[in-house]
Amino acid sequence: MDALSPAPVVVHVLPPVWGSPSPSPFAIKLMTWLRMAEIPHVVAPLHRPPQSSTGKIPYVTLPDGRLLHDSGLIVATLARERGVDLDAGLDPVARATGHAVRRMLEEHSYWAGVYDRWKTDAGFEATAAGYFRHLPAIGRVILPRILRRRMVGYLYAQGIGRHPPETIAELARADVAALSAILGDREHVLGPPSTVDATVTGFLWAMTSHPFPSPVADAVRAHPNLVAYLARMRERYWADFG
Repeated sequence: MDALSPAPVVVHVLPPVWGSPSPSPFAIKLMTWLRMAEIPHVVAPLHRPPQSSTGKIPYVTLPDGRLLHDSGLIVATLARERGVDLDAGLDPVARATGHAVRRMLEEHSYWAGVYDRWKTDAGFEATAAGYFRHLPAIGRVILPRILRRRMVGYLYAQGIGRHPPETIAELARADVAALSAILGDREHVLGPPSTVDATVTGFLWAMTSHPFPSPVADAVRAHPNLVAYLARMRERYWADFG
């Protein structure tokens, strides 16, 4: 980096797993947005508990030392401070549609993915092996079980964990079908490239990276336009990955 280049944003995420840049759809969303916005950044894979005030990931360290957490708040802050508006070409209806799509994926579809990874035995086995492979042996044994109990508790409190597996799968299929219908035959979700494309890329990539049987992944693969969309986004913004 030369003397005139801005210092990069440091992005703290879990390390790559299962052929994806991070297991978290929110982390992939954030990194995709940074690439779309052409904001210099470096990725710092986490091998210790997160240092964000919420204890969650992703979070970033800005050049001035500030820590920002929550992918949506990070995007909003950087967009404002760096003068970036990926949604400049959207009309009010498209902006509202993007908002609704983000809420659907982040507040509803997300939980079906959590169920897949933490509640099912096959999902938990793969999650325990993939997420924690960098830890010492005792951590690889104890921490996954502690977190599994916590995540299952979150699922129950949120509500989706109270349903039988077939109902959860049907809820996920409905979300994916709605996303497919909104995308249609467009190159990007809302027409021109926009912020929502980062979110959709993050979720579709995370949803389909599972190395275990997943109704959520099957739902995505049942829609050729979503499969083609993810391939385009990966080729356009992630050609250097893997």
